Amino acid sequence: MQFTTTDHKIAAPDFFVSRPARGRADWDGVNATETLSTFVFDQKVLPMEGGQQFLYLRKPLQLKVDPARLTFQIAEWGIEMECFKLTELPRVVGRRFLRLLSAAENESLSEADQAEWVVICDYVDFTRFSIERSLPRYMEGVLVGRDQLVIVEWHDGSRETLEWEVGKALSDVEPGERFSAFVKLGKDDRAMNLRNVSLLEATEAQDGWDWESWPKKV
Repeated sequence: MQFTTTDHKIAAPDFFVSRPARGRADWDGVNATETLSTFVFDQKVLPMEGGQQFLYLRKPLQLKVDPARLTFQIAEWGIEMECFKLTELPRVVGRRFLRLLSAAENESLSEADQAEWVVICDYVDFTRFSIERSLPRYMEGVLVGRDQLVIVEWHDGSRETLEWEVGKALSDVEPGERFSAFVKLGKDDRAMNLRNVSLLEATEAQDGWDWESWPKKV
């Protein structure tokens, strides 16, 4: 694990090295804030849900280390931990984020939490997090062709050229056939993944459906 000071990168501080004990007299007249060292926690991709999802930080976390108490804090996140538990920091940050996210969604943030949530949202790539967290949608469409490009016309009339890896999920669908699938949408509502593909009969009832009444992808 690597840290960065304001000048250059260094190894993580050794909090277990032998050091002479300091008495109270040693700290008399010393401002507590002057004893804190600042380190940058370089890891900006934090695993969540057992590695099924990740929290992407736009900027690294700033750790204020108190060598007297062998603790560090991230004031902006409301986190304080013992230094020997440093390896647990990604999990603690993830839990803090999820707890505030849940409170924000339920409109139950306290006044103090609201101020903290605003700061934390500035750290997190929320667009990427929301895309990864979103559930697949049930969608229907027609495979237009797949000779050179995999082209699909969705139920709302929009056409999309799928990435080859994504389009492989339609290998059992013939051009012109209607199909359904659970589609994971990414940035700009582009299909990132297709699962549970089923073939749909081209019945008269289906041909007579009012496709305009179907919800759009957006």
